[in-house]
Amino acid sequence: YELPMVSKSITVINRSAEDIRVHFNSTGSGRVVDGNHFVLFDSKEDSYTFNVKATQLYVSAPAANGGNASFTIVAELTQINNGRMYVLTGSGLTD
Repeated sequence: YELPMVSKSITVINRSAEDIRVHFNSTGSGRVVDGNHFVLFDSKEDSYTFNVKATQLYVSAPAANGGNASFTIVAELTQINNGRMYVLTGSGLTD
């Protein structure tokens, strides 16, 4: 999900009984899945607020779920344009 401005915080709420993974890089970049660089939401109404500066957020469902998931994203945004944000990479994100 591409945010219109840089975030101050992002809250994700799992709305299904299925597991979802939340991460800040795509599953195709680096070792996001096999390096466990994601937060797992494993029950309905499980939620977490990330106090993070970011311009995008990825939500994926493990293959065991059949790719099905339902969730809500609420973002508190700054006035900083996306073009002024650096790319999030490195230890804990893609390594």
